[in-house]
Amino acid sequence: MSRRASIAIGALAFLASAIVFAPASLLRGAVDRLDGIAVTELEGTLWHGHAQLAVLGQPVGRLEFRWRASALLDARLGYDVVLSGDHGHLDGVARAGASGWDAAIDGTLAMAVAARQLARYELEVPGILSLHDVEIAGPWDRPLPRLAGELEWGGGQVGYVLAGHRHRADLPPLTGYLDASAGYPVLTVYTAGDPTPLMFGKIAADGVASVGITKQFTKMVGQPWVSSEPDHAVVLEVGEKLF
Repeated sequence: MSRRASIAIGALAFLASAIVFAPASLLRGAVDRLDGIAVTELEGTLWHGHAQLAVLGQPVGRLEFRWRASALLDARLGYDVVLSGDHGHLDGVARAGASGWDAAIDGTLAMAVAARQLARYELEVPGILSLHDVEIAGPWDRPLPRLAGELEWGGGQVGYVLAGHRHRADLPPLTGYLDASAGYPVLTVYTAGDPTPLMFGKIAADGVASVGITKQFTKMVGQPWVSSEPDHAVVLEVGEKLF
């Protein structure tokens, strides 16, 4: 074998080894571009690894990822992902490309994960949230993702503030629908079989996050709002500037 061939084979072997054993830490640059999401204890390789995931400062659990070769057909880097921990279990697919990122997720999460954020709106919600066909996507240069999918909550006793007073009420199972047709993510919540919305949550393009309850919600919890507005009208809304 010639010297030139030996050098070429050695170079190819080194390149293959570098690719196969590329550290998972190479993914950190992409993850760090996502506002509100943080990974720590990132270990393994670029193809199969794990890390601890936190969302909006709240630890969520252990994230395991495995390279998804089919994503290369769309010129993207893709992974099958599994999130597990004390707060629930999620699995799905996450992909990233030059123009943006997206994910498709199913599973369950304890509402305790969102306790800190809900407390900002003076809400206490127990129980488990089920995610069905939830899709999240967004370009790298915009803070707000596109959202779609369905959320189900099994019911329970909630705490809330209405007209300056704290109350508690037992609520039935609720279903929420995610949508971004308005140009920003919106969650609309209903009871089964009733087309009248109970609650809205949104993050507007100006960075203001808000939660609003409708007149129908006040009737459901035994605190009917006295006005001439229709049942679907938002009668109380609180919010804050996120960015």
